[in-house]
Amino acid sequence: MDDLTPSGRRRFLESVGVGGAALLAGCTDQLDVGDGGGDADEQVTADSGDNTASVAAIVAVDQTALQEEQAEIQSEFQNGNLTQEEAREELSTLQDEYLGEAITNLTGTVEETEGVSVDDTYRSLGAVTVSGNAAAVLAILDADSVSALVSKADLDAQVQTTQESSN
Repeated sequence: MDDLTPSGRRRFLESVGVGGAALLAGCTDQLDVGDGGGDADEQVTADSGDNTASVAAIVAVDQTALQEEQAEIQSEFQNGNLTQEEAREELSTLQDEYLGEAITNLTGTVEETEGVSVDDTYRSLGAVTVSGNAAAVLAILDADSVSALVSKADLDAQVQTTQESSN
């Protein structure tokens, strides 16, 4: 039943955001934009001989809407209209739908941005890797579908950790 409690919802939101939060630490190191002096576009260009960047973009999930729908499912469960298994399945489906929609939106944003492309998608972490012109990569951070840009190396480490914990 703990999957239907606020801590269960929090755990899902963390799983979408934990990848992003855990990966955020490497973002400024990867792009070398955390030291101040000049704007981010100039720093990336100056530090990148070929003016390209490859980073992970973390999706922005509509957490308010997701939490509202999760509360409805929990209410249905508490009122006896759903069994625990049915509620878990509905929550899982709902979470998958929101994450899928967020990844689709992010992928669309990247594809619409000139000079940037999607390399890989990590649905379970709510992230995609993107590469292209450094200034264009940074520009996607302004999109509503992107919550953060993080180091690709940190994403790879998170993927490895996730795979190891699954075994």
